[in-house]
Amino acid sequence: MLGRYVKNKMADKEYEIISAERSFFDLNKPDQLYKYIIQTSPDIILHLAAETEVDLCEREPQLALTRNYRSTEAIAKASSEIGAYMVYVSTSNVYGHEGRLSYNELDVPFPINYYGKSKLLGEEAIKYNLPDNYLIIRAGWMIGGGVDFDHKFVGKIIAQIKQGAESLQAVDDKIGSITPANKLAEFICWAVKDGLGGTLHFACEGAVTRYDIARFIVKSLGLNVSVLPVQSSKFPLSAPRPNSEYLECLGLKSLNDSPKPLFWESELEEYIKNFF
Repeated sequence: MLGRYVKNKMADKEYEIISAERSFFDLNKPDQLYKYIIQTSPDIILHLAAETEVDLCEREPQLALTRNYRSTEAIAKASSEIGAYMVYVSTSNVYGHEGRLSYNELDVPFPINYYGKSKLLGEEAIKYNLPDNYLIIRAGWMIGGGVDFDHKFVGKIIAQIKQGAESLQAVDDKIGSITPANKLAEFICWAVKDGLGGTLHFACEGAVTRYDIARFIVKSLGLNVSVLPVQSSKFPLSAPRPNSEYLECLGLKSLNDSPKPLFWESELEEYIKNFF
């Protein structure tokens, strides 16, 4: 999803874009990834691929290890050998164990599920292999893809509405941040231009629950659909979720000229228009 936005926004830039096909860029085959990058020898590597199914990672930790850590490690090693600059999109799931209400870039990551642990290992592999030539971006709950590609929470809620649902249920005991994929793509293009380095958070301002999101969607569409708040225990999942994934973006605020997401309600309202 994010890759489509980035590719579209890079199209009018002065870059030769290499979009790796899955047959050559298989996260299950770290050695193949390493060889592919050495052979193509790009100047910039945008590592946007990952195993993002949190519960699948919990059920199959070996898969999480391979796809989110070993593959990233291989890409980082190859990047180092060819002198490439690397951008890596990580996750708010690297936090959570401390039980804080919010996390900024100064907080030490301490994940509670295998997805977060595997992504954090990926971060560490990049820092070890590319100490001066990387950008790590931690994103929140990603929204994007529109009608054809949004299989996450917003897409599912709107699908239920279109199917005539008279009531919806959404969890109200977990908070997080929204990250609009289109704005993140803009930021990546901006960051690449100057080779921005380090680790940053990229998310909208304002803590939000999925109940807040569902209720806002219904309100924005002017529908008479009830939204019922429920506890997360109503939907048993394989992986534990942090009580909060709310990201504070200290680093982003210091970048005066960079693209930044608006408050979560504004970004969500604009995104909903893609479905109608």
